[in-house]
Amino acid sequence: METERVKAVEGVLPKKGKGRTTGGGRDKKWSVRFLEALMDELQEQEEEEERREKVRGESVLRPGWDTLELSEPEEGALACERYEDIIGAVRLVGNWKSNVLYLISNAVMRDYYDGKLGERGVGELFGVCYQKCIERKDGTVVPGKNRYEILGTIYEFFSRANARGSVLANEREGRALVEGCGLQWAGTTYYNSEYFYLCANMQCRFQALCNRISAECGLEELAFEQIRERTQFLPVGGLDYHGVFVWVQRKDNYPDNQYGMKNQNREPPKNFTYLYRNHCSENELPGLRFLARRMKEETARKSGDKRLWREYTVQDGKDYHNGMSYLLEGSLVDEQDERMYDEALGFLQNFRLYRIDGCVELLHVAEKSLFL
Repeated sequence: METERVKAVEGVLPKKGKGRTTGGGRDKKWSVRFLEALMDELQEQEEEEERREKVRGESVLRPGWDTLELSEPEEGALACERYEDIIGAVRLVGNWKSNVLYLISNAVMRDYYDGKLGERGVGELFGVCYQKCIERKDGTVVPGKNRYEILGTIYEFFSRANARGSVLANEREGRALVEGCGLQWAGTTYYNSEYFYLCANMQCRFQALCNRISAECGLEELAFEQIRERTQFLPVGGLDYHGVFVWVQRKDNYPDNQYGMKNQNREPPKNFTYLYRNHCSENELPGLRFLARRMKEETARKSGDKRLWREYTVQDGKDYHNGMSYLLEGSLVDEQDERMYDEALGFLQNFRLYRIDGCVELLHVAEKSLFL
């Protein structure tokens, strides 16, 4: 029902781009209107449940703080415009439900990876969410044990949103690159380690925020590793970048056990960009040559002096094998940096690859990046 409400609210607003403002004005922003509609829906559901309980002659027992149960909407259902809109929407919500928290955390992290919101803004919103969740309607706050559980749940939801948002941002970048060359995205794997480290840095920030809140409120420090190991999001990749990356790869490809990574705990080189396609036909070759040239130019523009570029293509109808990358069969001859070469190919061995009809592989690694 929440998803239908999303579509209803979305339908009365102009789309992004021409005709849609992001500044002030009389009309409320999309994020505010959406959350107000969603809260109305939740309130209606709660009142309906109370009426049903009274008809059955049973008393209604309400917890001191809202129970946190996952209700996941369609991916991409919520879109926000500005930091001011998001934080304003958070402050409007006084009666928290976990699905609202899920929507807020995803909206915040989507705006972060879209470049509309900085780390400081994310941190402030994280703190506001905690404050709103521990407040009771009478102005008091919930007991310490419940505050500890609430903080853990906020950390879990924001961590999930962070991992999912970073993987989606990585995929958007790859999709734009591929489709911009006139090729279809289907069968493509794109991995830019910049998003792995952006995700990891934000996870560290969340842990620091939780530790600070725990110290200020006299709570025990959260057991972050236990939250990661026991999270309700394990079936969809968990709270880590590689977990979500592998889940997306396996969800979008068949057979799923032939995609993903062998060791999800292995860290990539900091300036590692890899593109793989599980097929290659004759009519795609012009677009693939354009793709290789464009990716080489884009990555070189962002990197330092020392860099490694490798590419390999095998067409449909020619002999090919599944499993390891063909780029691993290259040599060190003429490479600028042996350490960079070893690190790059070492991480490349981590990918599981499955060819349908030929394949395309493009690899770029740099000594340093202008963005990291």
